[in-house]
Amino acid sequence: MTDDEQTPVPWWTRLVRWAFDRPLRHVVIGVGLVLLLLTAPFGGWATAKTPAAAEQTLAVGEEVAAGPLRITFERAYWNVDPSRTFVASKVGAYVLVMAKVRSTDPDMVPLDVMNGAVR
Repeated sequence: MTDDEQTPVPWWTRLVRWAFDRPLRHVVIGVGLVLLLLTAPFGGWATAKTPAAAEQTLAVGEEVAAGPLRITFERAYWNVDPSRTFVASKVGAYVLVMAKVRSTDPDMVPLDVMNGAVR
């Protein structure tokens, strides 16, 4: 093979060689700038705004639909040491909600669906 017939070097190989020839500080700054430019159309590194949750006031005995479940709230109270299940709070209190959960689905509701609906 002659010098005129050299195989072309892929661009990423040239980029890696170029990066190794630079000080680490310059490479890190360059990668950070590239990432910032890539994310700029989406707001850069700014914290995304979370949509405001819809506030809903509940009354005792009121039934709420949550997926395939119907939840009826019976009472709510707070306690610093509710049971042996929770560790006693040293900085505040637990808010405990007692409710009846009823399924409207004729089949059994999976536990992950129940957890998602109750949250």
